[in-house]
Amino acid sequence: LKNWPSQGIIDGGGGNYIFNNVIENTVDGIMLMTDDIIRAPIGGRIFNNAILNSTMNGIYIFCTNPDKTLIYNNIINKPSTADAAFKYVGFNYEPN
Repeated sequence: LKNWPSQGIIDGGGGNYIFNNVIENTVDGIMLMTDDIIRAPIGGRIFNNAILNSTMNGIYIFCTNPDKTLIYNNIINKPSTADAAFKYVGFNYEPN
């Protein structure tokens, strides 16, 4: 996915595998939006992705219980034009 003016990949249902993608020039590379036990009892799985030149976050997790989500083996670069609050992995709140 290249040159998309919003989130590259959005998982709105939870519990999905997101892997082996190249995401370039987006606002957030990958965004997870739910983690409730009914729809996503195992959390999300994000691995083997290249996230290049996202302006806000590499991966953004908008969830209340992200501890079941696994994130590993991703390449995330921060462009020089990124927002000052850029996070490689950002949360809508900071987990413990």
